[in-house]
Amino acid sequence: SCVRMSSYVRLRGLPFGASEREVAQWFACAPRDGGRVNIGSVHFAYKAGRKSGEAFVELRDSSLAERAVHQLHLRNMVSSGKDRWVEVFMSCEAEARLAGVTLPSPAPLHTHILTAAGSAPARADHHPQSPPPLPPPPPAPAPAPPRSRTPPPPPPSHRESSVDQWAAKLGGSVVNPLPPRREEPPPKRRDGGFRRDGGL
Repeated sequence: SCVRMSSYVRLRGLPFGASEREVAQWFACAPRDGGRVNIGSVHFAYKAGRKSGEAFVELRDSSLAERAVHQLHLRNMVSSGKDRWVEVFMSCEAEARLAGVTLPSPAPLHTHILTAAGSAPARADHHPQSPPPLPPPPPAPAPAPPRSRTPPPPPPSHRESSVDQWAAKLGGSVVNPLPPRREEPPPKRRDGGFRRDGGL
């Protein structure tokens, strides 16, 4: 049976105007022999667009669902001034869907796989996805222009200026060099001889 180890209970005979909050309070006010019974969610069944007086309640686990059946079966519920005896049975999701109740969709299978503890070994037919291609390398910078190896001309030297250039700057002409000095004979002495030391 699907009700085995299920956390759902089925309520039958509810007041038609009962709300989800009233159902939650009815569970919370149950005899607390084993503690407070807190529900997870309430799903009402409908017929022709109106509540049929049945609902499916999800609890935390199957042990809490069994305790709710023992403590709440045929207990009284008051809603909108109406007093009803409510029946409580163990149930399951399949029975709720057969009764036309829309339940939240279960988590996808891959979600359970991803949240499972540890990493499962890879399947033999699983082919690892190839890594994405690497981006192209950045373009190389343009080479710098080659340096000229021709040495710069030397600075002008003052020694290269000729006498003519200096004369042109001064507005004159080149002065001819002096003629060579002629050797004069030494003066004669009174006695007819020559003095070599320039004295008498």
